[in-house]
Amino acid sequence: MSKIALLPLATYPEANSTKIASNAIAVVKHVGAALHALTINVDIPGISNPVSRYLIDLPEMIRETEATSRKHGLDLLEALKAEAARVGSLLTTEEIAVQPASIGDVAATQSRYFDFALIGLEPNNQTARMTVNAVLFGRVAQP
Repeated sequence: MSKIALLPLATYPEANSTKIASNAIAVVKHVGAALHALTINVDIPGISNPVSRYLIDLPEMIRETEATSRKHGLDLLEALKAEAARVGSLLTTEEIAVQPASIGDVAATQSRYFDFALIGLEPNNQTARMTVNAVLFGRVAQP
């Protein structure tokens, strides 16, 4: 039975770079594993404050933020699909939407169902750092 690696892709507040695609595919190809990419999009709960609607149009800001998160996720998945097809690597994908405070917890929980996890750690990307801490230690470390 082949090993399967999880690649959790956080899209909020800082999305992973699409450079992660070639790196992740190269790693799983090298070790003979398949890759499961999990795009974790943001789902921001609505605010029921009438002032927020009129002064700053908070519902529209929430919709835009969620749409940007989904767009980043789709871009990451497309980059992964293209790279996997290029080198003939097995890739499965999944998209979920969670509240911002749960992103690290979801990545940590989901990583327990796979043989190993890959995380794209990038300089100055605090979302990636929090994801690493959550997956390694089972919780999000506070800065």
